[in-house]
Amino acid sequence: MLTKICITKKPSEEVKSSKFCKCANIKLEANKMKIAKEEMNICKIHFFDEKVMPSFRNILLSWYECNCRSLPWRCLVKNPTLDRNTKAYYVWVSEIMCQQTQVATVKHYFERWIEKWPSVVDLTETSLEEVNKIWSGLGYYSRAKNLYEAAKIICLSKNGKIPQTAEELEKLPGVGRYTACAISSIAFGERKATVDGNIQRVLSRMLCVGENPTSRIVKDHLW
Repeated sequence: MLTKICITKKPSEEVKSSKFCKCANIKLEANKMKIAKEEMNICKIHFFDEKVMPSFRNILLSWYECNCRSLPWRCLVKNPTLDRNTKAYYVWVSEIMCQQTQVATVKHYFERWIEKWPSVVDLTETSLEEVNKIWSGLGYYSRAKNLYEAAKIICLSKNGKIPQTAEELEKLPGVGRYTACAISSIAFGERKATVDGNIQRVLSRMLCVGENPTSRIVKDHLW
């Protein structure tokens, strides 16, 4: 069951009262939650009944079918003949490239990268200098370095097999929670959520979260 959570700062004269929940609440001391030094109200109110969730998912999936963008990595991973390890590699490369970079920019770089290094093993057989050359223009070169170093780890210690769980994927250089969950869920079917800024906004509106949806405490609850 998905709980509807309303997280708000303690009301003050400077903030409009409409921002805060009027319902009964559970007060937690801020220092116990390791957040700002102010009292927060966390109100567990309303619920999405489990019976409602399938229809909610169907609405989102229907919207996606009508509005999804055609992206090279999405087209590749839809190929039913593609093995899971290669699929994971494609998802991994695309997720790293899309970090702090517009998708429109990433398309060309992704296609060049996959054409040059179609597998994680191929990537390990080049040099970091060559990797940076292909990456040139995307910025944040540490991303390319992490991809390269992680590929070497996979080939040396895992016989070229990309980890199949988010927990194991997060141990690789440059792979955070979101990227790990994206790889494990898309390529290997692990039941893991991927909560990015878009998901945070949708859930915050559906759950009437009064706090800033990008704040750490809201992120933790939505995950």
